Amino acid sequence: MGLAIELEKGGVPTVAVHTHVFARLARSVARVNGMPNTRQAFVPQPVVGRSPGELRAYIEGDDPVSGRIFMQELLEGLTAPLDDEDTKGLSFDRTRPRLLDRGIVDHRAGYGDQHDRKNAEQREERAALVPTEPAE
Repeated sequence: MGLAIELEKGGVPTVAVHTHVFARLARSVARVNGMPNTRQAFVPQPVVGRSPGELRAYIEGDDPVSGRIFMQELLEGLTAPLDDEDTKGLSFDRTRPRLLDRGIVDHRAGYGDQHDRKNAEQREERAALVPTEPAE
């Protein structure tokens, strides 16, 4: 989390990625370090010991904290301009524009719809790969 905040302070668009069990801690660390509304995305826990297929299901699936498509959360976090809510409570100046052009996401406007269709087709398959209970 600290690295993401330092990159943002330097003007580099950043989305911190965490496992969902650390959502509360990640938000607390961001707030304490002067960037309470830093952009974050979450994947399910655990990631260690998961197969490539299981990890792919994590990033092709929904963010377990926001419920939004993980990749959409990531792309929008990197490209969308910071608004008043994003900069509320900042302890540093972050007026420099994002380095990535919003047009990148707009250009891929069909991605979300296409992904939603694919997501619907594969939801049951992914559900079998993504653990719903903590590993023992």
